[in-house]
Amino acid sequence: MKNIFSCLFALFLLASEVFGQQINSVTHVPNPAYAGNSVSLDMNIRLWPHYDLMGEYIAWSGSNVYIYLDFDYNPPTPWMPGIAVDIDYTVVLGTLGAGTYTARVLDFDNGTTLYTYSFSVLGGCNPPTLSQLAVSNLGCTSATLQCNVGGVSGYGYRYRPVNSSTWTTVSSTPYNYLNVTNLQSNTHYVFQARVWCGGTASAWSPDKYFLTCQSGGAGTCSNPYNAYCGNTYTGNNAAGTNNYNSYGTLFTQMYGPEVFYQLTLTQPGPLTLTLTGLAYNQDLDLIVLSSGCNANAIVAYSGNNGNNNEYINVGYLAAGTYRIVIDGWNYSVSNYVLTVQCNTFTCQPPAPSQLYASNITAYSARIHCNYTGASGFDWRYRKSGTITWLDLPGGSASYYNLSGLSASTMYEFQSSVFCNGAWTPWSASQYFTTSGAGISTPVNDEHCNAVTLSAGSGCNPVAGTNIGATTSLYPNLPTECNSTNMRDVWYRVQTPSTGKVMVSTFPGIMTDAVIAVYFGSCNSLSPGVPNYCFDWNPSNGDEMPDVTLTSPPGTWWYIRVWGYGGSTGTFSICAQAVNNLTEDENTVGTGGGSEDRGSNADLGALTNDTPASEPQKLTLSPSPAREFVQCAVELEADAELDIRVFDLGGRPVLQREGIGATAGAFSERLDVASLPAGLYIVRMSDGTREWTGKLVIE
Repeated sequence: MKNIFSCLFALFLLASEVFGQQINSVTHVPNPAYAGNSVSLDMNIRLWPHYDLMGEYIAWSGSNVYIYLDFDYNPPTPWMPGIAVDIDYTVVLGTLGAGTYTARVLDFDNGTTLYTYSFSVLGGCNPPTLSQLAVSNLGCTSATLQCNVGGVSGYGYRYRPVNSSTWTTVSSTPYNYLNVTNLQSNTHYVFQARVWCGGTASAWSPDKYFLTCQSGGAGTCSNPYNAYCGNTYTGNNAAGTNNYNSYGTLFTQMYGPEVFYQLTLTQPGPLTLTLTGLAYNQDLDLIVLSSGCNANAIVAYSGNNGNNNEYINVGYLAAGTYRIVIDGWNYSVSNYVLTVQCNTFTCQPPAPSQLYASNITAYSARIHCNYTGASGFDWRYRKSGTITWLDLPGGSASYYNLSGLSASTMYEFQSSVFCNGAWTPWSASQYFTTSGAGISTPVNDEHCNAVTLSAGSGCNPVAGTNIGATTSLYPNLPTECNSTNMRDVWYRVQTPSTGKVMVSTFPGIMTDAVIAVYFGSCNSLSPGVPNYCFDWNPSNGDEMPDVTLTSPPGTWWYIRVWGYGGSTGTFSICAQAVNNLTEDENTVGTGGGSEDRGSNADLGALTNDTPASEPQKLTLSPSPAREFVQCAVELEADAELDIRVFDLGGRPVLQREGIGATAGAFSERLDVASLPAGLYIVRMSDGTREWTGKLVIE
């Protein structure tokens, strides 16, 4: 037994001797290294117990450096097994010239090479990149400029107001930051940095932008900061004003201070915005408005949950002035970094939604391309299902009259547009179907020949059809809802003494209809508000819309009816006087302006029927969700709750009503598997209180 133990102990000592002096890795710092600056080698060394690193000895031979590491050995006692440990150790080589170097690490006692490592020292400095520049401690008249580049001997800085050509320059400092004072408040600044290597300075960096102060009344809708393409802006929305009502009542969940920027595009093109650097659990949203600050001005919106980054990519914007809004969700406040990127517009093919057909008969039709910024249009068409395209001559007109078509036949057509000096590829196809031979156009094919409905005490349906109808070119096509190949017919009704009239549609051969409502006279029509276009969501099981119209008695309403996706067929429609609104009615008035279309739901939740109390936070999990979401709140008393889900256009897409709940923690599971991926607003209400939350479905 003693002999076996002695053999094991000898093997242990041998292993300690062999493995006690091991180099895991070597790297040079800084990397990259520049001539004239100090260079070090960082080593990771593995040692066994009772091996103590005593120090190193360095010897040079040309571009080779020999590093001898000294270890002291103390044999372990037999009852203490060896366990390896890793340590980090730095060897300073000092200032080096440009060139390639090789380092050999050796055992000090017997000269055994433990590691070989080669590295390069560059001959000059590269200028700092934009990602290596930062601004901190930003105030009204002061800021700290930072250049996060290591391994250099010095730094230089210069800065100026954006609208000035004179730089304030600090040519050299040993610090990677510069505290600047005496800045102008509410002013955009630009700064650049450079670095020094071995007595030589690099070129200046790209421009880094920042904005001072953000207080004193600037940054509002009426007095915005200026933003410019290609720039980045740091800021904080704490000094902003909570003025959401000035630009969109559909976004009443945005209770929080807002900061506005004004961006002017001198030529059309795409716009990309990113909002980053948000504080933990602080939710800022990003909005793009046209020049106005109202509900009709919303161009794009990004509202990710929590402190997630916001991102907007608008594929095309016409030249003009726009507002960029940074908004706090439920009073969130945070620092932020806003990046604005614009590009010269390169023409893209027309989208199918920009193509439509009108004046459709059994043997002719007019095809259109609604494409802004194009100076020329080219066309081709064919019978659907055939191979050969019939090319048509191009021109400056955005439409083309087709003739010689076959009755009761589906056709497809495509368009190419000319802009920025080039023709786009062909678009994807749009479709239309000619009328059957001998089918006449309905008498109410155009708005001035609208069939009059009587608003009695009950619903007395009138038979209708859009078979043989053509697309009305006035008013403009309602792009807020599906207007594909719309063969619309018209009805009108006069508001009774109650001030409210309900218009209902019922299926016949047509089972999926869309309606738009306007008020005024035959050739002077205005769309209803807050919504004027209605299409029942198929997930709710009824695709024939109803709408309640509210206006002074005697007002004439015009109702435009067509089939979803270009469908045609028979249907019924009626009008009846209403004394009091009930739930599940679209509510439209004559307040002026128009917004996105809605669906059969309680639009009061988005308009004047919203509970007076301020919305509280609704906890939603999981988010992002796929199949279901759990809605949780704390109730002070027993209640009957309604839950409604809205898309960003204010359209209700899902609802649960009359849910009994007891005081305390309450949670309700909501099935959202039928909803498309995207961002939604969830609202829970007991009639006097309201809870809101954001839901992302992926």
